[in-house]
Amino acid sequence: MVESFYGLRSKPFSIVPDPDCIFPARSHCTAMAVLEHAVRERSGFTLITGEVGTGKTTLVRRLVSQPPKGFAIGYIGSPHRSFGPLLGRALLAFGIQANDDQPLQMIDQFQLLTEELSRGGRRAILIVDEAQTIETDRLDELRLLTTVAMGDWMPHVVLVGLPSLRDTLRRADMEQLAQRLTGDCELRALEPEETRRYIDYRLQRAGAGDEEIFDQGACEAVHRCARGIPRLINILCEDAVILGELARRRPIDAPTILALASERRAAGVLPLAPVEEVVAVAGSVLAGGAIPRAASA
Repeated sequence: MVESFYGLRSKPFSIVPDPDCIFPARSHCTAMAVLEHAVRERSGFTLITGEVGTGKTTLVRRLVSQPPKGFAIGYIGSPHRSFGPLLGRALLAFGIQANDDQPLQMIDQFQLLTEELSRGGRRAILIVDEAQTIETDRLDELRLLTTVAMGDWMPHVVLVGLPSLRDTLRRADMEQLAQRLTGDCELRALEPEETRRYIDYRLQRAGAGDEEIFDQGACEAVHRCARGIPRLINILCEDAVILGELARRRPIDAPTILALASERRAAGVLPLAPVEEVVAVAGSVLAGGAIPRAASA
């Protein structure tokens, strides 16, 4: 078992989104601050974008699991068109069964929901994850939801998606929705030093002691191979911990990471590295040096 060798109580690098395990990277802290401010300012929409694996779902699930006082939160995780009308799914997110054939009736139902919540001193927040998959006319349905109540009880919609969602919102037919955006942030890849601290943070939460598990070269190799993307960092580090336990290896070093990264690239899990980077990294490791840093991550 991993626990018997590294002294860990749990898996440190699970790729399952954990709202209780959010590393305070710069862009993530900014995103949380923007989201909290926009929600409390009673605005219509907040936009959160980021590449796959940067932690978008983890961030919004934190809001779902720990809702601010005075708010009721509905969450739509896969809004693709094959799952039925978006208005109906919005109502279902708040526990209301809707008639998908009656869009005007669904708008009325949502208005009744906001009125009921307001009587209890609460306001609706609808989170739509993977919003880049929604067709433009259906995105406009969400704009209509923010008009069913005004002032203190206006519903708030959080759109979460890939960077391509921004291109959609720049279209002329999306102007009315885009004008309602008052919160906007983008989750970015971790910086090299953030990757080191992220690895330590995950290990400490899993029960690691003071003894080093990943050396500096390993952390730098993880950053370069995973491009600073938290999900890819987790995949590489989980592989490394398992291999390290089997080989009784402490600390885990850069050659171990590079070998695992090569296997993951061959399987299509990690992005291919530029040839010049592979040569530079391999040469540095063979020479016993640290992993060379790129001008940009």
